[in-house]
Amino acid sequence: MAFRFSRSFSNKLNAAPTLLLALANAVAVACTYGARPGAAAFEHLPDEQAMTADQREILDQESAKQYMLKLINRDRASVGVGPVVLDDVASKAGQLHSDEMATNGYLSHWTLDGRKPDQRYNDVGGKDAVMENAFVSLEGTAAEDSSREPAKLPLHSSQVFHKYELDQIESSFFNEQPPNDGHRVNIIDPSHTSVGIGLSFASQFGMGVRTACAQEFVNHYGEAEEFPAKLTLGDPLVLKGTLSKGVNLTSIDIRWEALPKPISVAELNKTSSYSMPDKITMTYSADPSQSNDPIVVKKDGDQQSYALTIKTDKEWQPGLYYITYWASVNGKEDCIVSCRTVQLLAAQ
Repeated sequence: MAFRFSRSFSNKLNAAPTLLLALANAVAVACTYGARPGAAAFEHLPDEQAMTADQREILDQESAKQYMLKLINRDRASVGVGPVVLDDVASKAGQLHSDEMATNGYLSHWTLDGRKPDQRYNDVGGKDAVMENAFVSLEGTAAEDSSREPAKLPLHSSQVFHKYELDQIESSFFNEQPPNDGHRVNIIDPSHTSVGIGLSFASQFGMGVRTACAQEFVNHYGEAEEFPAKLTLGDPLVLKGTLSKGVNLTSIDIRWEALPKPISVAELNKTSSYSMPDKITMTYSADPSQSNDPIVVKKDGDQQSYALTIKTDKEWQPGLYYITYWASVNGKEDCIVSCRTVQLLAAQ
């Protein structure tokens, strides 16, 4: 039996977003442990008799990502939402996560070192807002014995996927029904402009096979300047950037949570949801009448630029801070246009 699990970020447009955990139907898969010459092992795939002629096509990893992008945009178009483009930075974050899930046999929005999607995306250079869908299929003996921790499996030397397999992953997300439809809501969110895709296949003879996918949906509405990933208490945090045409910054809030700690595979498989931290340390407004330390906003033609210097004084405590930017886009309701993390360390 192959148990397919998936989790998604459910609509991050409110101030206290939640996540939904969905358990898809268990499906029986005939596992064949032998590589076909020149084409890698297909033991992670269903019998070809279950596929249409088109679904039998075998894609390499990059082609598979392009095909999944096509499926995502097909599903967005079906509800009248515009397409997203493939984002290289978000794809790097997604690939690292899908690789780790596939090799270690877990499904979670956390990683083994305790990081969540926003931090992982920031750590590879992402500066926008990201919302994650995640999927893992577990097949063979490594999945069937629930009394022991999953064995660690190596990534297969040939990362190949049938179209059928990709169709099934996207369908498991998009065909969810309310109220447990977090993946679907994420896919069709009109605020998204881009998506990163990670696809991984891990296997070992006699130990089972795993396929993992991470979809990292991105809201890209401007260009932010770099700031350090780590600060020491007392260091200033300088935020600067330019927003896209029609995007108007309304506020920036600063949220706190404890620094990430390592998590075991067993613990990861017990996780079900993640959210932005509840603890808001500070909120800064672009409206001078609403804030003692307003964000400096300037208009340059059709675009806004912003600047804000924040002092990390004794009222701050060490931990991981989320800097969340809210803006109206073309006059519509505010959405998150960037969420960046910074680790604040105690002064020496």
